[in-house]
Amino acid sequence: MRVQRPGRRPAGRCPVTVLGRVTGAVRTAAVTGRWFTLVGWIALAVATVALPAPGGGGGGGGGDDAGGLLRPDSAAVEIQERSLPLFRVPVLSETTVAVHDPQGLDPLTWADVALWALAHSLATLQRGVSPTGEQVLAAVPVPTSSPETAVTFLYVTHGTSLAEATSLTRQYAGPFDNHASV
Repeated sequence: MRVQRPGRRPAGRCPVTVLGRVTGAVRTAAVTGRWFTLVGWIALAVATVALPAPGGGGGGGGGDDAGGLLRPDSAAVEIQERSLPLFRVPVLSETTVAVHDPQGLDPLTWADVALWALAHSLATLQRGVSPTGEQVLAAVPVPTSSPETAVTFLYVTHGTSLAEATSLTRQYAGPFDNHASV
């Protein structure tokens, strides 16, 4: 017969000991399997971009479906496609310029945002679409509830690549770089 000392529990039954063993096993598995986890995340990222989406929307390709983020039969894509023959400017903007000053934008900067957008839109109306086809067609400043931020939606010509749209956006936003706090 085995005699226990007072105040001690039998080994293996203490909840602290069981919890310590479980957390130790999880820690060992995480450290040992870290490379498998890393390779798994990389494989998942590659598969997400490379494989087509279940609805046929394309996993990571470009096209008219917003880079594969929308299904081709979605209402947003349908409206976009219907609007292109009716208007020279697409209904949905995929590019946004935000002018932000943590201390709040002064009235002259707000006016500058609105006038710069108007100048771009009027230039397109007067000159038309450039022969290269890659340009900002319209700029629409939208009101925000924040006095620190002004947002302008840019509309570029249909078929403009992401790299060219980024370049056009940087050109458009260039004049706002000279404001020290913006």
